[in-house]
Amino acid sequence: MAALKSSLYPNKLRKFGIELVDREQALQDNVILRCQTCGAVWSCNSKIGGHLPPGYWKCPNGCNTPKE
Repeated sequence: MAALKSSLYPNKLRKFGIELVDREQALQDNVILRCQTCGAVWSCNSKIGGHLPPGYWKCPNGCNTPKE
């Protein structure tokens, strides 16, 4: 069985207030995330080499983004 990227482990995602929606899709490099605050869902494809893009963890509604 293939392993998830360490950045997608549930404990790490919880720190950002998000959760992985579909583990099977994540194993195919199509990461689907859900905000635990507002329920927004977004996807981010892994870049070549399996790295997630910068800010992949940010809720599109700004729930987990620091306010300035």
